[in-house]
Amino acid sequence: VPWFNWQNDIDSYLNLFSAVSSKPVLRNYETFTAFSKPVSSKVLEEFGLKKHCYVTMQPGAADGNPTPKRWDPASYRELAFDLLNSYPGLQVVILGSDVDLPTIGEWPAHERLINLCGRTTLYEVAGILKDAAVTLSGDSGLMHLSNAVRSPTIALLGPTNYVKNLPLNGDVYPLFSKNESFMCMTRISEQEAARKYPGFSAMTGITPYAVREKIDELLLKRFVNELE
Repeated sequence: VPWFNWQNDIDSYLNLFSAVSSKPVLRNYETFTAFSKPVSSKVLEEFGLKKHCYVTMQPGAADGNPTPKRWDPASYRELAFDLLNSYPGLQVVILGSDVDLPTIGEWPAHERLINLCGRTTLYEVAGILKDAAVTLSGDSGLMHLSNAVRSPTIALLGPTNYVKNLPLNGDVYPLFSKNESFMCMTRISEQEAARKYPGFSAMTGITPYAVREKIDELLLKRFVNELE
């Protein structure tokens, strides 16, 4: 079975399944999760969150290891406080593990900024994502989990192979950093790319302003009354 670098991984696996199946294989990209509403509500209550009145962000990536696919945490921070100042009813939730904390750095305290790095289980993160107004993430596992639970997901993409990695079941909104590192991980490894494009240089093609525009579009289209 041919395996193409310019094909989404889902289609590649479906091609494998088609090769051994005696029946036609439907290309259904819908995701299914076993997650109950009562559990989701309990998670929100535990962390003081209000349904559809918070934006989740994941500034970290790759379990704290060097990677070129990470957007500058300073840009996340600038965007977070811009949103908090613009929407009085909005909370900003920072997600990740404890190993992300050194990369994320210190952020000023704010009553509506909630840093949950290292404080949640994967199941709790799924509940938080499920009822978020918008999720902002790089090309990571959280991007896929957010999309799986139907959270509107803004994906910040640059050096990775987005053709292979981007979720296909809708409600994902990609923004691209199209500098010289764009999709370089189709040619070199993540470790090589991290050495060639150190720090956050691979993602400089995405500005906080561009992300803010997309967040505003999604918030105003869906939840404007809840954020007043």
